[in-house]
Amino acid sequence: MATRGLTLSLALTWLLSSASAQLPENPFEEQPRTTGRAASPPPPPSPPPPPPLRLSAIDAATPRLERVATIIATGRVHGDFARPVCDGDLTLDPGPFAARDIWGLFGNHLLLIDTGGLFARHGVARFASRHDPTALAELAASLGYHALSFSEADLGDPREILLSRVRALRDRGIPTIASNLRCSPGGHAVCEAMLTGDRGIAIARRGEQRIALLSYVDPDATTRVAPDRILGLRFEPIAAALARDVVAARARGATVVVATIDLGTEAEGSAKVLALTSELEDAARPDVVFVARGSGQPLFARPMTYRPAIASAPPRSAVELRLRNNQDTGALDIFATAVGDAVPAAPFITFNQRVGAAYCDAHGEVLPGGRLTSERAIDAAGLTTLVQSILRQRTRADVALLNADAIDRRWVPAREGVLTASDAVVAVRYDEPVVAASVSAIWLRDAARAMADNRRALLALGLTIENARAANEVIKVLGRPLELQSHYRVVTNRFLAQGGEGLLPQGPDWQETDLGIRSVLLEHLGVPRDEDPRDAVRNLEQRVEWTLRAQGDLTFSGSAIRDEAQYREGPLVNARQLQLGINTLVAWHALHPQAAWENQLTSVYTMAATATSDGFEEGIDQVLYRTSGNYRGFRARRDERWVPDLVAEGLLRTELTRRRPLEEMGEDGSVMLVPRAHFLTFRFAGGLQWRLHANLRLRALGGVEVLEALASDERAALAGYGFQLFIDPWVLLTNGLRSVTAQLTLDWFASDPGRRRRHLLQGLFDLKVQLTQAFGLALNVTLYGLKSRVPREEDGMERLEDGRFAFALQTTIGIRVSWFGRAVVR
Repeated sequence: MATRGLTLSLALTWLLSSASAQLPENPFEEQPRTTGRAASPPPPPSPPPPPPLRLSAIDAATPRLERVATIIATGRVHGDFARPVCDGDLTLDPGPFAARDIWGLFGNHLLLIDTGGLFARHGVARFASRHDPTALAELAASLGYHALSFSEADLGDPREILLSRVRALRDRGIPTIASNLRCSPGGHAVCEAMLTGDRGIAIARRGEQRIALLSYVDPDATTRVAPDRILGLRFEPIAAALARDVVAARARGATVVVATIDLGTEAEGSAKVLALTSELEDAARPDVVFVARGSGQPLFARPMTYRPAIASAPPRSAVELRLRNNQDTGALDIFATAVGDAVPAAPFITFNQRVGAAYCDAHGEVLPGGRLTSERAIDAAGLTTLVQSILRQRTRADVALLNADAIDRRWVPAREGVLTASDAVVAVRYDEPVVAASVSAIWLRDAARAMADNRRALLALGLTIENARAANEVIKVLGRPLELQSHYRVVTNRFLAQGGEGLLPQGPDWQETDLGIRSVLLEHLGVPRDEDPRDAVRNLEQRVEWTLRAQGDLTFSGSAIRDEAQYREGPLVNARQLQLGINTLVAWHALHPQAAWENQLTSVYTMAATATSDGFEEGIDQVLYRTSGNYRGFRARRDERWVPDLVAEGLLRTELTRRRPLEEMGEDGSVMLVPRAHFLTFRFAGGLQWRLHANLRLRALGGVEVLEALASDERAALAGYGFQLFIDPWVLLTNGLRSVTAQLTLDWFASDPGRRRRHLLQGLFDLKVQLTQAFGLALNVTLYGLKSRVPREEDGMERLEDGRFAFALQTTIGIRVSWFGRAVVR
């Protein structure tokens, strides 16, 4: 409290020292309160060219300069001049903007303006606009403002707040200038409250100078705000409106024309303004241009013609523009400089005392669910994540998207360790309606790429992208790879859904909810709880996700088989053949950041025609089931390629029907049918898995392989080891819903190294051309290769000798019908 008292004492001292200064009268000869459309007089045939503006060199050779006027321009304040505290007797604390060394500099040579958004967006200013707009108008008058520029930030405020603020300023003699704004039914009230180009031009006399003020908003701003904000409003193209207004201002006798232009932020906005003004004819160029949201460097950028001089105010600060007469040449010289700091000006303290108590009564209470864990601070980024988490939970969405301006990036909690209603009011600039939709993976991919292109403008929770548009692009939803056949639920605000800033792709059927961004946050913080409000929201990235894939292929295939060693095992028992059949796959997985359980069941059944068969008969009859579980905890703690997962796997191979009896020749030459047991082998193994890429895995395994499990005389359990290589579905090409995807599995297992020396190689390559959501074409190649020692009888003795490598290679092409579903345990 001692510090606050000192600040107040200093401010009162400042006020007393400037008590003899008189508040300026409204300096404008063109009054903004005229009604109806003002007829602009035609420009003279040859308007006199303005005096040249030159940049002076500050050195010993500088000629004699006489100051004739000073323009002070503030910028990008956006209402951030009072910080809520609401702690005891202290309600509002003056912000850094209140301590600029420009307040109270009244005089006939001074012109104080704002380049846009002076009272827009901030929660305190929004509260005052709604409940006490006169306080804002009196603050602006006490500070010495002569005019305010209309901006995109003002346009984003609700219509009733905007009108109450602008009307109060107008009644206090401070016009809000919007030179290229035009109104139709539904918007006339806005144009009547402001000074638009068709209602007059503000011209102020400063000494012998007559200074005209103009202000322009980017017409594309209407695409970046909600429809109810722009009802009945439109903006003329800036270049044409600026040229017309500059000529008209000079016809009215203006010697200096000053224009504020809003065409974007930082260097990009400055570049657009410079390009626009450089293309104007000389008589249509203003003398000074303020870039409303420029980089804030108070230095000039100018075309080679020296006009216009271009400057911008630093955010929440001001730039001082000195107009000086060169007494040697008679030319007008312009010099820009930044302003310094001082103690908070008394008008801000007066405003805080007038508005603070009511504001804190309305929004200052600590919310029942707003107590933060002491060791976990929160900033604007953390609050954005909290808001997105709440929206995602309330709408049962997978991904939450917000524009960066939805949450004030300058926000900090008003009080340490707790969140108040004021924090929600200040941090959430607009209580935008919330919308949700089920979107395709293609749409979500395009949104992720847009996010990569606009990382500072579009914020996502649950959606990440790496290497956008590159061959190794990786997009994940809730930490899992994007599945192109799936659909996802997305929640966002109406501003983005309706094309605001052009950040999101078009297409989804957005459904309105009964939620608003600020109201959702207030509801969440209003629930009494002892835990941190961030812990009360489910983290879907840490939840189990179930996926189910089902597909069936109607196939035509041919096979090539070589089994010179007579292994007569698995697919090797078949002959070379042409086949018609059906391949089915059912895969279900449970995925979690710490662990996963993956299951895949495939079956192949074909009718085959061979060289020795009469028509088609049963060909391949095979069922393969693979189940594996892996623990990802090591990788979760340190995400490096060399850090492995633990993996355990079970593999079962069998067939739907019993094998045909084996034909054997008897001693008498007769043929006997020897029944054979149902074919069944399985393997259980465990080991390590390395994920070398998002779609590439390598496993090293050791375990036991059981052969002919149902044949008591042939059953064998063999210990062994092996390696597996998996290329998960890898999207090679995409065009809308159409895509080309490749998948590969290679499984090599060596068992019984001391005796049989059995080597089994199994492979699957699958190439899919997806034509629609459910239909596509498939090319499938399967490999079953075996090399082992086989028994041979010689001289009445049985011994093992090395057999030659045998393989069954089958190539299949077919029509694929597929379906994919997913669900997250919430």
